[in-house]
Amino acid sequence: MRSGSKQVRLPRLLICVARMQLLVIGLLFSATLIIENYAGTTCIVTEVAALQQDSKKCSVLHLNTYLDQRLVKQGKFFDFIKNIGEYSMFMLRKSNLSRITDLDVIKLHHGAQVSITQNELLAKLPKFEWKRGDRITFTVADNPNLDTTKLLKDVKARKMKNAHIQLPFGEFSATVVSSASQRYHDMIAGNQQISNEPPRSFG
Repeated sequence: MRSGSKQVRLPRLLICVARMQLLVIGLLFSATLIIENYAGTTCIVTEVAALQQDSKKCSVLHLNTYLDQRLVKQGKFFDFIKNIGEYSMFMLRKSNLSRITDLDVIKLHHGAQVSITQNELLAKLPKFEWKRGDRITFTVADNPNLDTTKLLKDVKARKMKNAHIQLPFGEFSATVVSSASQRYHDMIAGNQQISNEPPRSFG
């Protein structure tokens, strides 16, 4: 009887072990999904074909219209980018947009590049947020209808250097300023200084 009892218990033990293994695998799989969801999905938009992606699944935008200028002429272009709340890169040139997003705030990732140039109808920017110490590059120039007052104040408040941002409404459309320095105040006073330096990262 004892021998038979051991034979019955052994399969039960194996079944319990198998169930535990499945439970552990399930937990690990769930954890993996959580990590993926937390990290989000980055959508890279550097050519017209990329607009075929489902933008509702994009949590981070990597945009470069410099590589394919046809992007800004596409009817679905704004609809694609308007609700994505985080940028790893945002390079927009020669669009006919009056705004770049329907959101009030955009989060910038460490190392993000923001270049917004030659957009004649652009009038409004969202508030850009990033973590202290992150390296961000800003180039905002030649946008004649764009009010950059808030952006200049935000960058200046962070005491950031070499953020190349035009004055509000492009008073000096060929001039970009290091808004963290006295140059901003000099330009407001009419003593503009022209910078031909390329944009550099700051943190």
